[in-house]
Amino acid sequence: MERSSARVRLINEGGAVPVSSNESHLLEIFQYFLNVPDSMIEKLLMIYTFLTPEEIKQTVENHEHNKEARIGQRLLAKTLITQLTNSEQKAEQVGNYSNYFHLNFPELVD
Repeated sequence: MERSSARVRLINEGGAVPVSSNESHLLEIFQYFLNVPDSMIEKLLMIYTFLTPEEIKQTVENHEHNKEARIGQRLLAKTLITQLTNSEQKAEQVGNYSNYFHLNFPELVD
């Protein structure tokens, strides 16, 4: 399966999440990966990013020291949005929307 595919199925214990480049779903996708369990971060970074093993190890270590910041989840979500849209700017925008909703409407994003 090609990473740049417009439609990819990512499987977890709860089922499948359709990943589409359609803008109406980008925030939902970002939120989904922001909420993956800490125990899955290393594996998902290995599967869905082009990070080196050393970069993944460093990310996981940083994440372990500050779990509340969700460093690993944020990197995973931002990387996937960047890959889907071919735009780091769009990924930043979606991340900013996510932060805004989390701060102002936490009941909608948790």
